Amino acid sequence: MEKYEKFLNIIKLKFAEIITEADNNENKWFELFVDEGEVTGTYTIDTGSTFDEAVTNYKKHINQFGINNIFLDLWTDFGASSAPEILLSFWKPEDIDQMVIE
Repeated sequence: MEKYEKFLNIIKLKFAEIITEADNNENKWFELFVDEGEVTGTYTIDTGSTFDEAVTNYKKHINQFGINNIFLDLWTDFGASSAPEILLSFWKPEDIDQMVIE
């Protein structure tokens, strides 16, 4: 198993309950994004209504941008009365380093 697959499996196990609920909730979605630092900032590179959809091209993206620059957030839409919000950021740079090395 490649390191990136191991990493995603760890995330899926760690957040299994949250991911399962979000996968089945039409008001929640996942956004995979790249963080290129202060100059360029962050931008979405993939989305999905399920975790698996959002990370389908994860390997391609980490090959292009580097594993330490790709992140995943869970978003929700509370309706017309408010803007969509991030509910959860699945990992930080230090999480990647720790989980990929183990």
